[in-house]
Amino acid sequence: MPIRHEGVFSLSNSSYSVGKFLGRNWLGLLVAACFFALWGYLDSRPVEQPTSPVTAQKQGTQDIQAAKEKRDEEERLRRCTTESAALRAEAKALMKAKDPQKAFELLAPCRNLPIDQDTTKLITEVLTATRANDEIRIKREALAEKSRRKKEGVSIGMTQQEVLDSSWGRPQRINKTTSANYQHEQWVYDGGYLYFESGILKTIQH
Repeated sequence: MPIRHEGVFSLSNSSYSVGKFLGRNWLGLLVAACFFALWGYLDSRPVEQPTSPVTAQKQGTQDIQAAKEKRDEEERLRRCTTESAALRAEAKALMKAKDPQKAFELLAPCRNLPIDQDTTKLITEVLTATRANDEIRIKREALAEKSRRKKEGVSIGMTQQEVLDSSWGRPQRINKTTSANYQHEQWVYDGGYLYFESGILKTIQH
């Protein structure tokens, strides 16, 4: 009697059925596999956020500002190099009009550019004249302030030098006393007394 191998037969039969199924449906399975692979790829990509109106406006403003700065820089370079002769003429006219400050403001943008020797020399001359004018102006302002104080009286909180520059001027006599923390001075005038504490006017007595 022949021996029957039911388990082996069943396994072979199942394998045959699977192979038969795959053979008939291989194209569909391939399409399905491609679909799921594409879906996984698309799902894994980062989602691009739409540009908000505020962001777009900010970027537009920055672009406009950058373009303006570029134009200004090109204009500065042109004025200081290719048009340097005309620029020097303007500065010299201002110097002749006794206005070195405006001449310096006109030439100052050229100081850090590769300019010619004539422009460099003129900048030095203008700068020297500007500083001299500043010194004269400061001296005049100091004299005017001193003259104003000479016409005015004294007030609490003045320093001793400010009192000397005022209409009270120099005292006839100074009486000094010193404590542990302060130095007191009494300035004696014909019309009254001034009392200082550590150099600051504290009391006025007429």
